[in-house]
Amino acid sequence: MQIETVFVIMQIKKTDIRKVILEVSGKEFLEHGFKDASMRTIAKKSDVSLGNIYNYFKNKDEIFTQILSVPVSLLNKVNNLFNDEYFFDIENIRNGKIKQLKFTYSIKFICNYRDELKLLLFKAHGSSLHDFKDNWIDKNTEASIEWLKKYNNIHSKKVQASEFFIHYLNSSYVNFITEILMHDIHKNKMIEYLKEYFEYSFHGWQKVIEK
Repeated sequence: MQIETVFVIMQIKKTDIRKVILEVSGKEFLEHGFKDASMRTIAKKSDVSLGNIYNYFKNKDEIFTQILSVPVSLLNKVNNLFNDEYFFDIENIRNGKIKQLKFTYSIKFICNYRDELKLLLFKAHGSSLHDFKDNWIDKNTEASIEWLKKYNNIHSKKVQASEFFIHYLNSSYVNFITEILMHDIHKNKMIEYLKEYFEYSFHGWQKVIEK
């Protein structure tokens, strides 16, 4: 067997072991939270020695952040997505297209990353992501403030909303999602509740920006 083939097989095996460790760790974190999750238990259920697990990850925090890397990255990028010119079109705002897009995105995101969001919002104490919820609200607030500035520039308007009010709106959104996850709301009911939320919040926001 050529050395290149052996190397490829070893790399595949290493990738498989990393995947198993991440899957086992995700369940352990969901059950016990980051702080109380046992590396010894993770190693045992992954069928690797405790010492060997550190050949794949530096520490427990690296495992935790790796599990959550995709949803965290998507949440960090979503504000850029909503910065497209489409989202500044007054007609798109008036006819509800913007509301529908954000509503649909929220549903898909929660459904695809329900467990990961639970880890971020309820199980991250003691990890480097322990303040994720506050950071999420703050980043959304900053993006909303910048959106309003750009909206005013594009349409030559002077719409004003206090930073406190904008922070409240973003906090309300994040806390609404938190409540859905906390009570483990079924998808059908979740859609119903989020539809109510978006109807209420967007009609109010529409009144503010159309002054």
